[in-house]
Amino acid sequence: LDEITKDQKLFCINNLLGIEGFYIYIPETVQKIEEEAFIDCENLEIVEFHSSYLLFEITSFCFAFSGLKTINLPRSIEIIRDSSFYFCSNLKNIDLYNTNIKYIGHSAFSGTSIEKLVFPNSIQCIENHAFENTNFLKNVDFSHCYKIKSSININR
Repeated sequence: LDEITKDQKLFCINNLLGIEGFYIYIPETVQKIEEEAFIDCENLEIVEFHSSYLLFEITSFCFAFSGLKTINLPRSIEIIRDSSFYFCSNLKNIDLYNTNIKYIGHSAFSGTSIEKLVFPNSIQCIENHAFENTNFLKNVDFSHCYKIKSSININR
């Protein structure tokens, strides 16, 4: 499974442990990506979503311990659950600014190599340890944020 093409009708991604491909394109037909879908996919480096894809959340441990270096999140993303990118030690590039992110869960980006983050004005809650052990993180921009709260209801 090196590439999922737009001609294929894939509706759910669940547990692709051992995937050999380094690049995944996720079409708009995918309605949900299950928890741990890409956990331990050490060869996975790049994930790209269809430009009009309406994904609202990245599930818990979805990409944890993977070899992910870059992910282009769709604008529709609102929730990044606990440990979604936990110890993706190669992850350097993630654009949160061009999303509708409201909530970032516990340890969501712990152990990544992210160097720079710009938060959009949609951000409302960043849980404890969300960026723990991100030793390369040098630049964090909250200048667009004005509604960060101590907790929000994230049930969909």
